[in-house]
Amino acid sequence: MVLLIAVAASLLWIKILKSFDDARGLKSRRTAVSGFFLYGLLSAPLVLLLYELVGLLMYSITRESAVLEDLFLVGPVEELGKFLVFYLVAVGSGSIQEPRDGVLHAASVGLAFAVVENVYYSVYGLDILLYRSIMATAGHMSYAAIWGYAAGVYLYTRPVDGQKASDYGPWLVVNAVAAAAVVHGLYNSFLDLNLIGAALLLDAGTVLIALAIMSHLKKVSPFAEIPFSRYRLAIPQLKDALRRNPRNFVLNKRLGLHYIRSRDLEKGRRHLNRASKTRPQELSTRFYLALLDFLAAERGQRPLGQRAMAAVPVLWSQSRAIGGATLRLENKASDDLADDPGAEARQVLYRLAMQMPLKSLKQLRRQVKQVCAVHPRRGVLFQLCDDLVSRKRGQSYGPFEKDGALRQQPLREGFISRPAHYRRHAGAGEAAEFHVPEPPLAAVNPMLAAKKSRALGRIIEQKRREID
Repeated sequence: MVLLIAVAASLLWIKILKSFDDARGLKSRRTAVSGFFLYGLLSAPLVLLLYELVGLLMYSITRESAVLEDLFLVGPVEELGKFLVFYLVAVGSGSIQEPRDGVLHAASVGLAFAVVENVYYSVYGLDILLYRSIMATAGHMSYAAIWGYAAGVYLYTRPVDGQKASDYGPWLVVNAVAAAAVVHGLYNSFLDLNLIGAALLLDAGTVLIALAIMSHLKKVSPFAEIPFSRYRLAIPQLKDALRRNPRNFVLNKRLGLHYIRSRDLEKGRRHLNRASKTRPQELSTRFYLALLDFLAAERGQRPLGQRAMAAVPVLWSQSRAIGGATLRLENKASDDLADDPGAEARQVLYRLAMQMPLKSLKQLRRQVKQVCAVHPRRGVLFQLCDDLVSRKRGQSYGPFEKDGALRQQPLREGFISRPAHYRRHAGAGEAAEFHVPEPPLAAVNPMLAAKKSRALGRIIEQKRREID
């Protein structure tokens, strides 16, 4: 019965501790709550050894009263034994990926020590075991959470590979262990003095402090989603987290997206590439990389002046009737086809969109609109994402045909057909080529369109005067 109650209480407390770590599925290395609980069982024999070593030195002080023994022997020895097990396992496994890990893993070690101690005190009755399984166990876990917070911050921020030393030195951890030892000793002293109410209030206060620490660490966790509008806060926070875990998929992906939001596309691509190498099967990261390829290709298109000249509405038959003079504009021939560098990126985006569930694609579209909210070509990107979602729904409109080719859009009346060549397929049975029209100048640059129109009017008027 004793073992059954101890095991049931342990499983319940472990489940409660795991519920505080909502980001455990996003972390790469896991020596998690259960693992630290098992290692924490070793703290009991270590505490007994420390009692034998320290007890002889402190005998002259602790022999006077039980209160002095609690304050100067029991509290310091038990907290030191739990801390040594935690610290050796945490450093050896590298499990601290954020300060919150320090609190949860230290509480797991405290839980393991409490379970062993509860089984030892069960000889005084099951009622004592039940009481200790709730109150004493919560106390041991909250005491450990105090120095676990300090140790987690220290291990998370300590310098790596010759970096600048952190402001949080080892003395922070030493002071936290001493504070937990004092609180532990006070709790035992209140019980020895039969001040049950004071002991319960002290334990409740310590538990509330531990809960407040967890609430704060959850808000500042690098694994928490930070709005893309706060990229100035998120970028240094994610960079600090990557120092401890440079191959973490979630951290690299989020840092890449925040860099894109800050319009630093090169750094964004670098971290998205790292994330994609960690999880090659993850489609959303590949979608963003294809989106960056599309933007890079768009920057490599023909200059704006050439696109403007190609879009000027000149009818060559009319120009010949005016006196045989021709306006020598570049790319005037309708069959002058130029490769569109963005075609391949569009095709990659289309194929990735067809592999995603519709719900995931909709979420990705909303995220793209947040990440690229200030990008100069955000209108084109948003329209592209809307067209991909429309095609995924199976609707008839959008820029793609059923085979994945870009569909020929109808030209606006009054403009010369200016198709842009996208791709040639050499394989047999494949489409030879497909085209999309050149956008009208008014859509590219309204001010330049008006200027070209006025210049054209002046030229035509001059030719008419020459003919007269």
